[in-house]
Amino acid sequence: MRKLFITDIHGEYNGMMKLLEHADFQPSSDQLVIGGDMVSRGNDSGLVLKGVRRLALQHPTNVVALMGNHEEMMSWYFQGKSDLWLRHAGKHTLSKVKKTFRQENELQEHVAWAASLPLLHQDHQYVYTHAGIVPYVSM
Repeated sequence: MRKLFITDIHGEYNGMMKLLEHADFQPSSDQLVIGGDMVSRGNDSGLVLKGVRRLALQHPTNVVALMGNHEEMMSWYFQGKSDLWLRHAGKHTLSKVKKTFRQENELQEHVAWAASLPLLHQDHQYVYTHAGIVPYVSM
């Protein structure tokens, strides 16, 4: 099984698709871990969320998505906890995301999915995460 890890897609749907095509990604036989920051900055954050979520739901044993700081900030914004996301590329992204998700319930469903993603994934060889981890530190 090939293992692919990509991160910091930042709303670049076409770039993500070209990368997966170039790698000849086969979801039935390859492992794909998407290491967070799927949203913000690029014009197609909504399409990236839809595409990654669809892949993860269709291939739950081979496709894993992780939460990055931009998914976390986005979820805080939609939960009314913080507007930090708006100050870190969310302001540009928000209008584009709303165009992708014309129905509020579909947008909320995808935001809730992104907010529920784990911070790390581990297999028998590697530990995957968006940001660094400090080993052997108890919280």
